[in-house]
Amino acid sequence: MSLPSVRDRAVIAALVVSFFLSLAATAQAQGVSVAPSRILLDGHTRSATVFLSNRGDRTETYRISLVPMLMREDGALVRADSTQIEEAQFAGGAVRYSPRRVVIPAGGSQTVRLLVRRPQGLKAKDIEFRAHLSVRSIPSVPRLEELEVPLPEEIPEDQFIAIPVASVETLVPLVVRFGKPEATVEISQAQLIRGESGELMLGFDLLRQGQRSLYGDLTVRHLDPLGQ
Repeated sequence: MSLPSVRDRAVIAALVVSFFLSLAATAQAQGVSVAPSRILLDGHTRSATVFLSNRGDRTETYRISLVPMLMREDGALVRADSTQIEEAQFAGGAVRYSPRRVVIPAGGSQTVRLLVRRPQGLKAKDIEFRAHLSVRSIPSVPRLEELEVPLPEEIPEDQFIAIPVASVETLVPLVVRFGKPEATVEISQAQLIRGESGELMLGFDLLRQGQRSLYGDLTVRHLDPLGQ
C-alpha cells in the first residue's frame, strides 16, 4: 500500500484486511448476484438465508455446493484437496443446505437456506469450521446455428468437434463456530519499503494465534512532520 507524500497530508482510512477471507461486498458471476458476501453461523445464529438474483437477460442454471479452501501465508485462497480437509477445518459435515441446483429466470431470484448441525462425535467444546458456498453456473451447450464459426458439412467419423463452454463460479466465505473459540492478532515487522518506482510502501506481518479466524478493518494513518 502506497503512503502519501508529506505534501499530500492525506489520511489513509479503512483498509479492509481479512485475516481469514476477503471478498467484494457484492459477489457476482454469470449474471447472478449473491448476498450476503460473508456468512457467520455461531451460537447466536444457527441458520442463514442466501439470496441469488439473476441480473442477466436469460434463464440461468446454477449448482450450489460447499467447497474447502485454504489461505496461504500471502493471503491467496486455494482449493483444498482431499488430503487437506482436516487442515482446512472443512464445515461440510456441520452445515445442511437446500436447494443444491436452481434455475433462475431473467430478473428472477432464489433463496438458499443453510442450517447448522453439530457433527456427531465432535468432542471439542470451542471450535470453528470453514467453507465456501459455491454458486457455479451450468452453461447450456449452444445450438449448431448459434456457433460463430460454422461447422463443415461433412465431419469424418474419426474426428470430433470441441465446443468451448464457460462456467463461472462465485465463492462466498462461510464460518461455523461452536462454543466460544478465541483468537488474537498482532502486527509485527512493520516497516517502510521503497517500491520499484520510488514510492513508499508500508509492509508488515499479521500474526494470528488461537482457535478461530479473524475478520475486520485495519486503519492506517499517516502523520507528517507537523503532526497532521
